[in-house]
Amino acid sequence: MDKILIDSAVKKITFNQTNNLLAVLSEDGTFRVLDANNLKITSGFKTNLNQEQSFRQIMYISSDLHYIAIAKSKTNQVMVLDVANKKIIYTVSKNSGEVETVFINNTNRYLICGGVDGRTYIFNLKNGHFLYNLPSHADYVTVIAMTNTTQLVATGSFDGVIYLTNLNTLKNPLRCRVHKSYIVDIEFLNKGKFISAEKDGGLVIYDFVQRKVKKRLPSVPDDITKMIVDSKREYAFVGTKLGTILVYDLIKEDIFCDKLYKYSAPVMDMYITKDGILYIGLQNGSIFKEKLIDEEKYNLLLEQKNYAALYKELDISPFVIYSKAYQTIENRWQQTLKIAKDLLSQQKTEDAKKILEPFSNIPKKRTIIKTILSEFEEFEKFKNYVQNKRYSLAYPLTLRYKSFIDTKEYEQMERDWSKKFNKAQDIILDPRSDEIVKELLKDFRGIPSKTKQIQQLLKDKMIFNLFKKKLDSKDYAEIFNFIKQYPFLKETDIYENLTRYADNCYISLTKALSELNLLKAKGYIEILENFGEYEDDVKEIKHEMTLLMQLTHYCKTDNMAKIYEIIDSLDYDIDLDCVKKYQKRWDEITQKADVLSYKGDTSGLLELFKNYFLIKSKSEIIKKYILSAYSKKLEYFMKKATKDDKKTKDLIKKKIMQLHNMFGYIEEIKSILFLFNSFYQDNLIIQNEEPQKHVTYKQYKEFFS
Repeated sequence: MDKILIDSAVKKITFNQTNNLLAVLSEDGTFRVLDANNLKITSGFKTNLNQEQSFRQIMYISSDLHYIAIAKSKTNQVMVLDVANKKIIYTVSKNSGEVETVFINNTNRYLICGGVDGRTYIFNLKNGHFLYNLPSHADYVTVIAMTNTTQLVATGSFDGVIYLTNLNTLKNPLRCRVHKSYIVDIEFLNKGKFISAEKDGGLVIYDFVQRKVKKRLPSVPDDITKMIVDSKREYAFVGTKLGTILVYDLIKEDIFCDKLYKYSAPVMDMYITKDGILYIGLQNGSIFKEKLIDEEKYNLLLEQKNYAALYKELDISPFVIYSKAYQTIENRWQQTLKIAKDLLSQQKTEDAKKILEPFSNIPKKRTIIKTILSEFEEFEKFKNYVQNKRYSLAYPLTLRYKSFIDTKEYEQMERDWSKKFNKAQDIILDPRSDEIVKELLKDFRGIPSKTKQIQQLLKDKMIFNLFKKKLDSKDYAEIFNFIKQYPFLKETDIYENLTRYADNCYISLTKALSELNLLKAKGYIEILENFGEYEDDVKEIKHEMTLLMQLTHYCKTDNMAKIYEIIDSLDYDIDLDCVKKYQKRWDEITQKADVLSYKGDTSGLLELFKNYFLIKSKSEIIKKYILSAYSKKLEYFMKKATKDDKKTKDLIKKKIMQLHNMFGYIEEIKSILFLFNSFYQDNLIIQNEEPQKHVTYKQYKEFFS
């Protein structure tokens, strides 16, 4: 653990892997750059933009450390600073009240600001040009999050509502009401899910593809101040007002560690690197560097055979279990345990104690060793029972002494049972077989689990025979319908083999999908459809398969409209090279649109989007770009003509009314109207709030001609 103390509360931490630097913004407005290895300050400067003491996310550092965004206290202004030149490059102020949260996406394309007015605005980070707004909340916007591909943006509010918007379309945002108190953080997970945290300790995993809460995680017994997830989306780290950091396992969807670290001040921000290093910033100005897995340290302990010290590291970090050193020692333990049991079964107790000695200083292992040594004092009795086929006496001993289950004697007993029970099933239909079967299985009488199967076999001869025939036919749907009728069949070895077969099929299916071998995947789906426990998984995979096949077909025929129609309707990325090509093409188009919009070049935008007007999913975002550019153009003409130019004023007023007739009274028209009234000190009001309309390419062309 490394630590540094600065003069003011930490507000934002960002790590840059390329240069191995840690950037920190503090409450007093100071920006510092630290060497991420030793936490020594290498550079920095004062911004003179102080913040009051709060947990609001009103400072942000871009991932490449080139830009800083800071909301100016008690105003609607957000200042964006160029770090290299240490100066403000522009100020944005669209919100009607104080800005509550700011965000910069990972590609430095967007600056997003949310305010106490419930509104969220997106700007071009490079020049501050307003691009478009997101759905309005009824209360403060408290958090903003975005996927790495910049396809989806989520905004959380003080009233517990989350809006999810697809930036490829800006259409039909998803409204998620999953919390009772205000949203502290949102992090996107894999395959159409996000995790959100509320101030009062609630954590929810939400499946926005299925439109439902997937899991409500165990609550945090304190106010949550910050939440982050690792790069693989496997763990969520949650910081609290009392200075505790908890960890949640996102695969098992449960708490992993209820107190990873405990500090003396509230947690303000955190960052987890790909290498498993956690940086924590506190309200008292402390910055900590914690290694979740210290391979170098663990390997040294392993070389020294200091196993007890290595296991003691688990008290510091439960992530030790994922280290190579820990896995090596666990493998050694399992091998040693097996050898020790073999020695004990041969009454070589001293030899067993000797090989177990290196583990005797580890409390948990010491308990196991003590138990095994104690249990094997009775092993000779068990061994004699097995050798003399007195199974009815041997089995009860395995219930009392669990370590006997791992011995070759137990395996021998189980093999004997499987062999004889399978033979009994083969001959059971012979009318004279009852006595033969009883004789064959006599050694297993008096053992509850075996007796039940024997009685069922004698009672339901025909059922066992039909079951075997259905297995031969490999009609799995029929097999499982049969098992539903006769649940006792679940207790047979055959059923156990069936479930093992299903598990292997599922593993093969996921592999086939990852390799995009759709034909092979289809075959495994047809098998797994008959296994009830895989019903939900198969349903989801079948839907994904259908999309993949459709997209593959449309890619071959270069059907751009259909491809965008599908991918724009999804809230997650599709892993197809041809789809990525279309996504990249659209991303390049919108980046050009950013530039044209900033210049107010409506004609250039019409030409740029010419081939996309017939794609319904793109109509909303195209409209946003064009109206953003037109707003810029109007601003330019107003300033050039001055306030006294009545002719220009009347012309602009006429154009605004025409826009209203074209689009209806939408948010962008309201913004243009506000711009007009502010500049001319006028009070132009649009009375008729017409509904939003669809505008064709021809109508755009006529208006801007």
